[in-house]
Amino acid sequence: MESRQRRAVERGSIIGMREAGHSISEIARDLGLTRQTVQRWLTRWEESGNLEDRQRSGRPKMTSAEDTAGIRAAVERNPFTNSVSVREQLGLDVSDRKIRRRLHEITVRSTKPGWFSVGSRRGGNRLSSCHGQLCLLI
Repeated sequence: MESRQRRAVERGSIIGMREAGHSISEIARDLGLTRQTVQRWLTRWEESGNLEDRQRSGRPKMTSAEDTAGIRAAVERNPFTNSVSVREQLGLDVSDRKIRRRLHEITVRSTKPGWFSVGSRRGGNRLSSCHGQLCLLI
């Protein structure tokens, strides 16, 4: 279970246990929380009826959901592309690093074509494979 979901279940448990008649100390002990945490969520529930996380400070994202979808589509069209060409292709005014971060967030990993020297063991196998393909074409 994702931590956000786990926190929501925990907060719902606090409210449910309190409505069932449990004391703050009992709730804290049963859920492994501090009394202050239980009290904070009970107070917020009584004041606003809301158990959601509050908006946190921080810099807003420089790319929109549409930009991220465009980045994904560009990489799916050409898996061997790089962040610079994706940025230029989409005309985004963000850094290459930002493009890589968005790709990481959507769990797209870079794909590099393999390179082996002809003399290496793997390169040798590749060379014989290529030779076999050439023989089939002739």
